[in-house]
Amino acid sequence: IESFAGQVMDTLLRGTDLRLPPGVKITGKDGYVREFFRTKFWADNPKTYADVVFQPDPLPEDVACRELTDAERGQLISYPASAPPVFVGHYWMEGEPAPLKHNVACIDFSAVKYGKLVAYRLDGEFNVANRGLMEFAEIFKCDPSVLGLLLGLVQEQVIKMGRVGSVYADEAIIAHSNQADVDYFTSDPRTEALQDRIITIKVPYNLCVTDEACIYAKLLPVNGLANIHMAPLDLLMAATFAVLSRLEPSDSIGISLLDKLDFYDGWYVPRYAEEDIPSIRNRSPEEGMNGISPRYVVNRVSNLLTRSDGGCVTPLTILKALWDGLGEHIAFGATNQSKWI
Repeated sequence: IESFAGQVMDTLLRGTDLRLPPGVKITGKDGYVREFFRTKFWADNPKTYADVVFQPDPLPEDVACRELTDAERGQLISYPASAPPVFVGHYWMEGEPAPLKHNVACIDFSAVKYGKLVAYRLDGEFNVANRGLMEFAEIFKCDPSVLGLLLGLVQEQVIKMGRVGSVYADEAIIAHSNQADVDYFTSDPRTEALQDRIITIKVPYNLCVTDEACIYAKLLPVNGLANIHMAPLDLLMAATFAVLSRLEPSDSIGISLLDKLDFYDGWYVPRYAEEDIPSIRNRSPEEGMNGISPRYVVNRVSNLLTRSDGGCVTPLTILKALWDGLGEHIAFGATNQSKWI
């Protein structure tokens, strides 16, 4: 087949091949005499005919050990390790199905002779996210073996899949965790290699009372409870309580916690302008990384609402429920409570 279209069709339907040396012919099990032999297109740096032959009928030993010439190497098709997975059906095989390479797999294991027509499954977030983005929730709570998988991914850009081999991957992982898990992870010297390859972006709790109240309004079932009325300032009281626990004192620049609370919420505070907010926050880089979480507030207020027999829930009732719950919270000790008084 001399035309380009014909050569493409022949390669797609029959695979790649090489001509045998002059005067050499092989007779297959089907009785056909051939001057060509089928070749692999995924062989890495082949040296001899034996490195590239891929057919049911073996080559004669004296031919199999023959070294490939530069011209023959030029005829071979190479499928790089970085290429996407490809599935072929024109090479029938025998034995237990398995990928030929980390990104090459054959689906025909002697199906026409009552063998297996094989399907493969490449699942998991790492594989699905290849060439894209993956979100990793609570990354430092995962099994250590997963962290080892991550290290191979960031170091070598491969996903190691045990006996199957490795799959090339080019992806970005956006992970999140809480501060306690991060501290535990960084204290382990065995994770140093992975630590060097993590870019940390600290995301503090919200420090704006109005925005915090909006979070509660979205999460709390305030409109679905019969015979219970919430006072207009309930959510603002809860938000104020939570945000105050997250702020750090800035006495050195003459601003109190209450002034800072109002200032971050957009209110006017004497001697300060909106342009001063970045400099004030820079003086307290850990501000917002600790304190009462929105989850705690939502849980306490939800519990209060569901236990209520009706009537109006006042801001002082909300405040009492939040305060009483501190003693039951595993993370809040006497030190935190004395600090927040």
